[in-house]
Amino acid sequence: MSSNGEVIAIKNEDHFKEVLDKNQFVIVEFWAVWCGPCRMMAPVVEQAAEFFKDDVVFVKVDSDTFPNLAETYNVRSIPTIVAFSSGQVVTVRAGCLPSEALKSFINGIIGKK
Repeated sequence: MSSNGEVIAIKNEDHFKEVLDKNQFVIVEFWAVWCGPCRMMAPVVEQAAEFFKDDVVFVKVDSDTFPNLAETYNVRSIPTIVAFSSGQVVTVRAGCLPSEALKSFINGIIGKK
């Protein structure tokens, strides 16, 4: 499953599981419509999705629409980035990140410099 450099909006919990199962590296942004910092983070995540389109799939999960997913991954504040490798959580990062910090964060997960 390729995201073609786009951030995939999760449709339901089965869709979320399918994305995790079919991709080695997945970056999940938990967000909400009402969240100002999430709106600031959105273009940063979109740029990263384009930059890493050959290596990583990016998805966004509305924590209000899917509270069970947010609870499963202990999301306590938003925006929160949860990084997965082969379906397993590698690390979690809460709060806004500037573009270069997000790229560095992802490079550390996928093993690129």
